[in-house]
Formats: sequence, structure tokens, C-alpha cells
Amino acid sequence: SWSILLFGVGLLLCAMAFVPGESAWKAVRTALFGVFGMPFYLLGLFLLYWAVLVALEQPIRARCLRALAFFVMLCGCLVAFSPVQLSGLDFKGVMGALFQNGQTLFGGGVLGGLVGGSLLLLCGPIAARIILIILLLASVMLVTGFTPGDGWQFLSDLFGDWQADHEERKEEREARRQAREEARQQEREEREEQEPEPRVPARV
Repeated sequence: SWSILLFGVGLLLCAMAFVPGESAWKAVRTALFGVFGMPFYLLGLFLLYWAVLVALEQPIRARCLRALAFFVMLCGCLVAFSPVQLSGLDFKGVMGALFQNGQTLFGGGVLGGLVGGSLLLLCGPIAARIILIILLLASVMLVTGFTPGDGWQFLSDLFGDWQADHEERKEEREARRQAREEARQQEREEREEQEPEPRVPARV
């Protein structure tokens, strides 16, 4: 079935991502890193996840599209933040530069050039990075189902917990201060009770 096929391909891609190998294995691995860049490490995990969903007869079309959007945005961000130079190159030169970029540790490869490289050429590095960060955050929200409302609720709960802890610590400090004041006051009263009264000399 499709789940078995996806599971097998996912395991193969995971092994290919982490095992350099030789000959044809190495050539295919180099080509895949050139296309996908560093996110190739995640591609096999995505396939394994989809295989599980297919085996459980869960709908995967929408999840595949969301994961693909995240994958492309991640590749684009890596290209935009990498030192690759695309200006002044022809199509062949751009593809070669992106392919070599995918071989680096934080490269986005040719796939990242579709979005990241295009925005770099059209908008410049600063604007391209801002746009891609926003798009990456949006894709993360799509994949995880985490909405801005959830983020606001999380921050509100976090601030509420911090405020409650702050008030509790403030009350504890005030209680300790009052206890110290009462202890000092009690010590003063005990010393006053223990001190003998001054004797008045008798008149002759």
C-alpha cells in the first residue's frame, strides 16, 4: 500500500541524509542536498509521518500542502540568510550557485532559490529576509495549528502566572518583615521587664 511505500522511501531518505556513502549513493545524496539544502534532513521524517497518517486512514492532502509550504519557506530563509551571490549571474550560473549553496551546512539549495533567491533579486537582502521570516512563521502556524490567538492566550497566562508569583513573593516578604518587627518588639519588651527599676536615694 501507499503507507508501506512512503515508509520505505522515508527510511531510505533518512539513511541517505546521515550516511555519506560512496559511488551512486554519494552522487544521489549530493544531488538531493543540492536541490533541498539542509532541510533535506527533514524530508525523510516528513515521509515517515505521512506514511503513519496513510496507515491510519487520516486525510493527508491539506497536511502535505502545509508541510510543503513550510519546507519551501525554510529553504528560502536559508538561502536569504546565506552569503550566496546571485546578482549578475545568468540562469545557469544562478542554478549552479544555488546547487553549491545546498551543499553547505545552512544552505537552502535550488528549492530555496525559487522563493529566497527570487526575493533577494527583487527586494534586496533586508526586505527579502523580513518577508521570508513572516512567511516562515505563517507556515509554522499552518503546520502546528498554532494561531495568534493561542499565542496571545499563552502570553496572557504566562504574565498572569508571573504576576501571581510576584504578588505571592511580595506577601511572603511582607509577612517575614512583620515577623521580624514583632520579634524585635518582643525582645525590647522582655529586656525592659528584666531591667531593674532605678533606686531612689533615701533623704537624710
